[in-house]
Amino acid sequence: MKLSIFIFCAVVLILACASEERAAASMIRFDAPSQFIQVDFTPEADQNLKRIGFVLPSAPVKAPDFSLKGLDGSTHSLSSYRGKLVLLNFWGVWCYYCRLEMPSLQRFYSRFKADGLEILAVDVRDTPETVRDFIKKNKYTFPVLLDETLSVTGMYGVGSFPTTFVVDREGYLRAMATGAADWENPAIVAVFNKILGRSSPAGAGREESGFSPPSGQIR
Repeated sequence: MKLSIFIFCAVVLILACASEERAAASMIRFDAPSQFIQVDFTPEADQNLKRIGFVLPSAPVKAPDFSLKGLDGSTHSLSSYRGKLVLLNFWGVWCYYCRLEMPSLQRFYSRFKADGLEILAVDVRDTPETVRDFIKKNKYTFPVLLDETLSVTGMYGVGSFPTTFVVDREGYLRAMATGAADWENPAIVAVFNKILGRSSPAGAGREESGFSPPSGQIR
Protein backbone atom coordinates (compact mmCIF):
# COMPACT_ATOMS: atom_id res chain seq x y z
CA MET A 1 0.00 0.00 0.00
CA LYS A 2 2.77 2.42 0.92
CA LEU A 3 4.47 1.64 -2.39
CA SER A 4 1.31 2.46 -4.32
CA ILE A 5 0.97 5.86 -2.66
CA PHE A 6 4.67 6.57 -3.15
CA ILE A 7 4.29 5.89 -6.85
CA PHE A 8 1.09 7.95 -6.98
CA CYS A 9 3.04 11.02 -5.82
CA ALA A 10 6.24 10.37 -7.73
CA VAL A 11 4.90 11.26 -11.16
CA VAL A 12 4.14 14.85 -10.25
CA LEU A 13 7.41 16.79 -9.91
CA ILE A 14 6.13 20.36 -10.02
CA LEU A 15 7.91 22.09 -7.15
CA ALA A 16 6.20 24.71 -5.06
CA CYS A 17 8.47 25.62 -2.19
CA ALA A 18 11.56 24.08 -1.14
CA SER A 19 12.02 20.44 -1.47
CA GLU A 20 14.32 18.77 -3.89
CA GLU A 21 13.42 15.22 -2.99
CA ARG A 22 12.75 13.01 -5.99
CA ALA A 23 10.98 9.67 -6.15
CA ALA A 24 11.41 6.94 -8.70
CA ALA A 25 8.32 6.67 -10.82
CA SER A 26 7.78 3.88 -13.28
CA MET A 27 5.26 1.35 -12.06
CA ILE A 28 1.81 2.94 -12.23
CA ARG A 29 0.37 4.92 -15.12
CA PHE A 30 -1.61 8.10 -14.71
CA ASP A 31 -3.80 10.32 -16.87
CA ALA A 32 -6.33 7.59 -17.67
CA PRO A 33 -9.77 8.43 -16.23
CA SER A 34 -10.21 6.42 -13.05
CA GLN A 35 -13.21 4.11 -12.79
CA PHE A 36 -14.55 4.20 -9.25
CA ILE A 37 -17.95 3.19 -8.01
CA GLN A 38 -18.26 6.36 -5.91
CA VAL A 39 -21.23 8.23 -7.40
CA ASP A 40 -19.81 11.65 -6.47
CA PHE A 41 -17.02 11.11 -8.97
CA THR A 42 -18.39 10.65 -12.45
CA PRO A 43 -16.07 10.45 -15.48
CA GLU A 44 -17.01 14.10 -16.07
CA ALA A 45 -15.89 15.05 -12.57
CA ASP A 46 -12.60 13.20 -13.07
CA GLN A 47 -11.99 15.05 -16.31
CA ASN A 48 -12.87 18.36 -14.65
CA LEU A 49 -10.31 17.66 -11.91
CA LYS A 50 -7.70 17.02 -14.59
CA ARG A 51 -8.67 20.23 -16.34
CA ILE A 52 -7.97 22.35 -13.24
CA GLY A 53 -4.59 20.74 -12.67
CA PHE A 54 -5.10 17.59 -10.60
CA VAL A 55 -3.50 14.23 -11.45
CA LEU A 56 -5.66 11.10 -11.33
CA PRO A 57 -4.66 7.49 -10.63
CA SER A 58 -5.20 5.01 -13.45
CA ALA A 59 -6.52 2.43 -10.96
CA PRO A 60 -8.27 2.61 -7.57
CA VAL A 61 -5.88 3.38 -4.71
CA LYS A 62 -7.05 3.10 -1.11
CA ALA A 63 -5.77 5.97 1.01
CA PRO A 64 -3.55 4.57 3.78
CA ASP A 65 -5.07 5.12 7.17
CA PHE A 66 -3.09 6.98 9.81
CA SER A 67 -3.48 8.60 13.19
CA LEU A 68 -1.90 11.91 14.16
CA LYS A 69 -2.25 14.24 17.10
CA GLY A 70 -4.02 17.49 16.31
CA LEU A 71 -3.54 20.99 17.66
CA ASP A 72 -6.74 20.40 19.62
CA GLY A 73 -4.93 17.70 21.61
CA SER A 74 -7.00 14.81 20.26
CA THR A 75 -5.90 12.03 17.94
CA HIS A 76 -7.32 12.13 14.43
CA SER A 77 -7.43 9.12 12.11
CA LEU A 78 -8.23 9.40 8.43
CA SER A 79 -10.73 6.54 8.68
CA SER A 80 -12.78 8.50 11.22
CA TYR A 81 -13.67 10.92 8.41
CA ARG A 82 -15.18 8.19 6.23
CA GLY A 83 -18.36 9.49 4.65
CA LYS A 84 -16.84 12.93 4.03
CA LEU A 85 -14.89 14.25 1.09
CA VAL A 86 -11.43 14.98 2.50
CA LEU A 87 -8.75 17.35 1.25
CA LEU A 88 -5.52 16.08 2.78
CA ASN A 89 -3.15 19.03 2.62
CA PHE A 90 0.56 18.69 3.46
CA TRP A 91 2.05 22.04 4.37
CA GLY A 92 4.38 23.94 6.71
CA VAL A 93 4.57 27.39 8.23
CA TRP A 94 8.10 27.60 6.79
CA CYS A 95 6.69 27.14 3.26
CA TYR A 96 5.87 30.46 1.54
CA TYR A 97 3.38 29.02 -0.96
CA CYS A 98 1.68 27.02 1.78
CA ARG A 99 1.07 30.23 3.70
CA LEU A 100 -0.05 31.94 0.50
CA GLU A 101 -2.84 29.45 -0.22
CA MET A 102 -4.13 29.18 3.37
CA PRO A 103 -6.61 32.12 3.29
CA SER A 104 -8.38 30.77 0.20
CA LEU A 105 -8.27 27.25 1.65
CA GLN A 106 -10.08 28.55 4.75
CA ARG A 107 -12.75 30.21 2.60
CA PHE A 108 -13.11 26.99 0.60
CA TYR A 109 -13.60 25.10 3.85
CA SER A 110 -16.22 27.58 5.07
CA ARG A 111 -18.05 27.33 1.75
CA PHE A 112 -18.26 23.53 1.59
CA LYS A 113 -18.03 22.23 5.16
CA ALA A 114 -21.80 21.93 5.53
CA ASP A 115 -21.88 19.90 2.30
CA GLY A 116 -19.61 17.18 3.65
CA LEU A 117 -16.14 18.55 2.94
CA GLU A 118 -13.35 18.16 5.50
CA ILE A 119 -9.83 19.53 5.33
CA LEU A 120 -7.01 17.86 7.23
CA ALA A 121 -3.95 20.12 7.19
CA VAL A 122 -0.91 18.00 8.01
CA ASP A 123 1.93 20.18 9.22
CA VAL A 124 5.49 19.11 8.44
CA ARG A 125 8.76 20.26 10.05
CA ASP A 126 7.37 22.87 12.45
CA THR A 127 7.25 22.88 16.22
CA PRO A 128 3.77 22.62 17.75
CA GLU A 129 4.21 26.12 19.20
CA THR A 130 4.98 27.60 15.78
CA VAL A 131 1.95 25.95 14.23
CA ARG A 132 -0.36 26.92 17.09
CA ASP A 133 0.69 30.57 16.94
CA PHE A 134 0.25 30.69 13.16
CA ILE A 135 -3.20 29.07 13.18
CA LYS A 136 -4.43 31.20 16.08
CA LYS A 137 -3.15 34.43 14.56
CA ASN A 138 -4.89 33.75 11.25
CA LYS A 139 -8.05 32.22 12.78
CA TYR A 140 -8.05 29.09 10.64
CA THR A 141 -10.71 26.61 11.70
CA PHE A 142 -9.99 23.36 9.83
CA PRO A 143 -8.28 20.52 11.74
CA VAL A 144 -4.49 20.81 11.85
CA LEU A 145 -2.47 17.65 12.45
CA LEU A 146 1.19 17.38 13.45
CA ASP A 147 3.39 14.92 11.58
CA GLU A 148 6.35 15.36 13.92
CA THR A 149 8.10 12.13 12.89
CA LEU A 150 7.32 12.59 9.15
CA SER A 151 5.77 9.13 9.15
CA VAL A 152 2.61 10.13 7.26
CA THR A 153 4.51 12.44 4.91
CA GLY A 154 6.72 9.49 4.00
CA MET A 155 3.75 7.12 3.76
CA TYR A 156 2.19 9.37 1.12
CA GLY A 157 5.47 10.00 -0.69
CA VAL A 158 5.23 13.76 -0.37
CA GLY A 159 8.31 15.53 -1.68
CA SER A 160 7.13 19.08 -2.35
CA PHE A 161 4.87 21.49 -0.51
CA PRO A 162 2.03 22.14 -0.48
CA THR A 163 0.67 18.86 -1.77
CA THR A 164 -3.05 18.13 -1.64
CA PHE A 165 -4.85 14.79 -2.00
CA VAL A 166 -8.57 14.35 -2.61
CA VAL A 167 -9.95 11.37 -0.66
CA ASP A 168 -13.49 10.34 -1.48
CA ARG A 169 -16.23 9.32 0.94
CA GLU A 170 -15.25 5.66 0.66
CA GLY A 171 -11.62 6.32 1.51
CA TYR A 172 -10.11 6.15 -2.00
CA LEU A 173 -7.54 8.57 -3.36
CA ARG A 174 -9.22 10.35 -6.25
CA ALA A 175 -6.70 13.00 -7.23
CA MET A 176 -3.62 14.90 -6.13
CA ALA A 177 -1.95 18.20 -6.90
CA THR A 178 1.30 19.83 -5.94
CA GLY A 179 1.72 23.56 -5.56
CA ALA A 180 -0.34 26.39 -4.19
CA ALA A 181 -3.90 26.88 -5.40
CA ASP A 182 -6.35 29.74 -5.27
CA TRP A 183 -9.19 27.69 -3.81
CA GLU A 184 -11.63 30.51 -4.56
CA ASN A 185 -10.94 30.28 -8.27
CA PRO A 186 -14.37 29.86 -9.93
CA ALA A 187 -13.14 26.87 -11.96
CA ILE A 188 -12.12 24.98 -8.80
CA VAL A 189 -15.30 25.97 -6.97
CA ALA A 190 -17.45 24.85 -9.91
CA VAL A 191 -15.84 21.39 -9.97
CA PHE A 192 -16.39 20.85 -6.25
CA ASN A 193 -19.92 22.26 -6.45
CA LYS A 194 -20.73 19.34 -8.74
CA ILE A 195 -18.82 16.74 -6.72
CA LEU A 196 -20.54 17.80 -3.50
CA GLY A 197 -23.95 18.17 -5.12
CA ARG A 198 -24.28 21.94 -4.78
CA SER A 199 -26.16 23.96 -7.35
CA SER A 200 -24.87 27.45 -6.52
CA PRO A 201 -22.99 29.32 -9.24
CA ALA A 202 -19.22 28.92 -9.20
CA GLY A 203 -18.58 32.56 -8.42
CA ALA A 204 -21.26 33.01 -5.77
CA GLY A 205 -19.92 34.44 -2.56
CA ARG A 206 -16.39 34.72 -3.94
CA GLU A 207 -14.00 36.94 -2.05
CA GLU A 208 -11.08 38.12 -4.13
CA SER A 209 -7.89 36.90 -2.52
CA GLY A 210 -5.50 38.90 -4.65
CA PHE A 211 -3.59 35.66 -5.14
CA SER A 212 -2.59 34.41 -8.54
CA PRO A 213 -0.86 31.01 -8.43
CA PRO A 214 2.64 30.93 -9.85
CA SER A 215 3.06 29.43 -13.29
CA GLY A 216 2.72 25.65 -13.09
CA GLN A 217 0.50 25.61 -10.01
CA ILE A 218 -3.08 24.33 -9.95
CA ARG A 219 -5.65 26.95 -10.82
